[in-house]
Amino acid sequence: MSKLIYIALSIITFSVLMTLGISIIASAGNDEKTPMYKTRSILYPANYAEIIRKNAKEEWAKPIYDRIMKDVAPYENLSYDELWEMMFPHTIQKRELMVSAYGNCPVCHEPNQIYAWLSDPVTYPWKMQCPHCLELFPKNDFKAFYDSGIDPVTGIYQRELADESLLYNGECKAAGPDSNGNCKHGNPYDHCGFCVDDGTGYLGTDINGKPYRWYFIGCYLYRGQWMMYVLDSINCLAGAYMVTGEVEYARKAAIVIDRIADLYPDFNYKTQGLVYEKNTSDGYVTYSIDSISDSRFLAEAYDMIFDGIKGDRILVDFLSGKAKQYPEGIAPKDTFEDVQRNIEERILLESINHPAKLHSNYPRVDIGIAIMKCVLDLPGAKESVEEVLGGIIKTNTGVDGLSGEKGLTNYSAFAVQAIAPMIAKFTAIDENLLANLLKKYPSLYDTYRFYADLWYDGERYPHQGDGGWYGEKNLLYGAVTTSQQGIKALWELALSPSLYSYLWDLYKITGDTMFVKIMYINNGRKVDGLPHDIMRDDSAEIQREIAEIIAREGTEFYSGNVNKQNWGIAMLRSNEQNSGPAVWLNYQSVGPHGHYDALNLGMFAYGFDLMPDQGYPPVGYEGAWGSPQALFNIETWSHNHVVVNKRNENPSLGKTTLWADGKVFSAIRVDQERAYGATSRYERTVALIDIDGKNAYALDLFRVSGGSEHIKLMASMPGKVTTTGLNLNPAAFLSDLKNLAPLVSNEKTDANPAVGFTVDWNVEDLPAPYNYNNGTDVHLKYTDLTTDVTVNIFDAWTNYGNYNTATEETITTRLAVIRTGTDLESTFLGIIEPYKGTSNIAEIKRLTLTDENGNVLPDTYAAVEVTLANGCTDIIVAADPLLFKDGDVMIVGDIKVSSELAFLRFTPDNELKRVAVYGGRVDIDGGGHIANGYREEILIIDEIETIEILEYENEIETETEQPVNILNLLWIGLGVIAAGLIALGTVLLLKKKKQA
Repeated sequence: MSKLIYIALSIITFSVLMTLGISIIASAGNDEKTPMYKTRSILYPANYAEIIRKNAKEEWAKPIYDRIMKDVAPYENLSYDELWEMMFPHTIQKRELMVSAYGNCPVCHEPNQIYAWLSDPVTYPWKMQCPHCLELFPKNDFKAFYDSGIDPVTGIYQRELADESLLYNGECKAAGPDSNGNCKHGNPYDHCGFCVDDGTGYLGTDINGKPYRWYFIGCYLYRGQWMMYVLDSINCLAGAYMVTGEVEYARKAAIVIDRIADLYPDFNYKTQGLVYEKNTSDGYVTYSIDSISDSRFLAEAYDMIFDGIKGDRILVDFLSGKAKQYPEGIAPKDTFEDVQRNIEERILLESINHPAKLHSNYPRVDIGIAIMKCVLDLPGAKESVEEVLGGIIKTNTGVDGLSGEKGLTNYSAFAVQAIAPMIAKFTAIDENLLANLLKKYPSLYDTYRFYADLWYDGERYPHQGDGGWYGEKNLLYGAVTTSQQGIKALWELALSPSLYSYLWDLYKITGDTMFVKIMYINNGRKVDGLPHDIMRDDSAEIQREIAEIIAREGTEFYSGNVNKQNWGIAMLRSNEQNSGPAVWLNYQSVGPHGHYDALNLGMFAYGFDLMPDQGYPPVGYEGAWGSPQALFNIETWSHNHVVVNKRNENPSLGKTTLWADGKVFSAIRVDQERAYGATSRYERTVALIDIDGKNAYALDLFRVSGGSEHIKLMASMPGKVTTTGLNLNPAAFLSDLKNLAPLVSNEKTDANPAVGFTVDWNVEDLPAPYNYNNGTDVHLKYTDLTTDVTVNIFDAWTNYGNYNTATEETITTRLAVIRTGTDLESTFLGIIEPYKGTSNIAEIKRLTLTDENGNVLPDTYAAVEVTLANGCTDIIVAADPLLFKDGDVMIVGDIKVSSELAFLRFTPDNELKRVAVYGGRVDIDGGGHIANGYREEILIIDEIETIEILEYENEIETETEQPVNILNLLWIGLGVIAAGLIALGTVLLLKKKKQA
């Protein structure tokens, strides 16, 4: 582009911006009423409503219709006044995310942490319930106390107006006095304060006699009245309107939404609410993480009912009457435009203009604000949908299809799960949106591939970072939450677009039947009801096509061995059915929602997570995230890797230096040298070797250089542990560490173990509902071949429930293989074998490796012989990649290996059956058999598997620095001026609308 053209375009663009800015300022000063933005439903247009009501009469859609009409029953007979009174003001304080973050029930004393308390506002209004003893709290009639404090002029509760005489324990008063004139708590029977809450919580004493405050009403307002009653009523009423077309349902939903709008801007969670019993978060009714979902949900519900309520005189008359009843608390509402302005400005624009109160996990805020702008039909909102989505997709899928946030089954998934509903909702605006996005942003496909590649046997994902619970199965595909229409859920309308339809659209666009198989699996492995979408009428045809695909291809979408090098996780599988033993290796530590788990190793086999990560931190203990229990899950001590100098690792991403993608023999080597400041080497090689298609074992080679103490940690599930080659005596090695002391017990040690000692975990079942053993005799056996070590065996506390519970605790026996010294260099070598009933390995030996001159090679080299129970013998040779050079030869017996990694399998008759090498050569019997990793040279070998070494770095691309351009600077300056005028005009416009 020539400079003259560039200057001309710049001047034209600047002129447009200046004109726009001036026009906005002029409109802000105009005395006429500001026009409303919205004139129709955007995400739920009229044609959607017609299809829904037509399909509602069809037999296949009956389950959806019936569920919606059943759920609306508690609300459809409520009067307008009852619906209007549902919403509470900010003046009841304090709201709390939980009744008790760390406490026990005041009556039965059972622990009730985090979200354990129950709420059912329809059955037990204004009460929270202990899940153990089922007692209801508080013991006073708070609703009566609340009603007594409502200001007759503003309609808003004021604490100073409330009747103090109503603050008594109603159960004690009803029971009457004892012989001493007191209640059972020793208080005056007519005014007992036990478990009485005036809105600020009940201050009593915990089981240790220490002062403790239970936020019965604060939590009820948050999780009961707001989430399970106010928002739920809107959801149910809006859904009923869509399937029936009866305006009365839409009108009732609008009454609740409008009353929320009266009060919404006055909510400020930072000053009015608590999280973990502390003032830590912004927000509106709820804290910011939830507030963005609140605001987005209200926008979508408002959009759903808009065509039904616009111009509704009955609605206006009722709300106008309320405004007149409380003239100092509610602005006049004489027209529908007044109602519309109230909702749009005091909920949607209020939220858009205060993003700090909506801070949440990415990309929830971006999605929520984009939806609110679209619902408002703001100028340019629809046209920019693809751009907004593109920005989210680029940010959210740039790391192997994910955002890079850790917590694979939680926070990593939350980000990608948010994409599908948003695209599905905006399809109402552009039916080609998904196809356009997939074409423009191919990484979106990588997102869905990632969660297919890391899904083991359709039932497990690696639990990495703040993700998943101990031993938990993941029976649903992780990238999309496929709930069925008609089933109400928090923050999702019962008639949100079906994500089964979204998966079907992905299949139609890409031709990848993986998406069809995911639909089938997530639907309980059946076609019934698919795609659970009342907004489309081709369900029968879709079901027929799905059934044909499943009959033809089955449900497997085998990913093979996978390595996500930018995200930092790999999985090796032992068979093509994705059902045999598999190992996974995590090689990025810390980061958002990450743990200190560099080079942590996991193993799946026989339906078990045999080397389970501790999962999401159990924050329901005193100290929350800083409690020993939560820290144990996060820090180095609970992971299957090497701890250096008893310290946590540094944030780091490892580099794959060897990748062997074979069928019988697969391997990965990762260098994570920055894991510790004290180390120059922190490197793990893991190889998975198939035995017979159903069973397998793993070679584990961990090299560490630097520091003065290296501890290799290893654990399986709870169960009986037996050892060989160890003479264990009582010890105290870890219990002197502050964070571990409350969690470690039964320490034993052996300072001189035999090379080749074993630890065998016979896995026991966890109690229901976590059990999945079904009587299977499953083991995990570890054979250690490391030299010069001390061995510790100890028991460690484990929570196998979720963060709501503290009672689901057990003990896991853990192994610590320890080496100490100055400028320490360690090579930890072991064989990990899962098996059922009887081991498939007869003997394991570490072999001596020499060079061509007969010199014994350093300990950092390794050779292992594994004799299988079927009579075959495996030999694995691994050179030290830092010392090995092209042309070097390693000799073990009559085998010469000139390769960094080699695997050989011999038959019971000592015939070579299989060989795999990295690039180099294997010479057997003085040249009788030679194999080269890149050419098949001998017919006796069933298959030669090529192993690839990866040379590249995990680098971050940077933009090339450009010289300063004076014209660009001038253009930027003019743009800033124009943008300032636009911003000023917008502020004045909104100010005038607010005054109106």
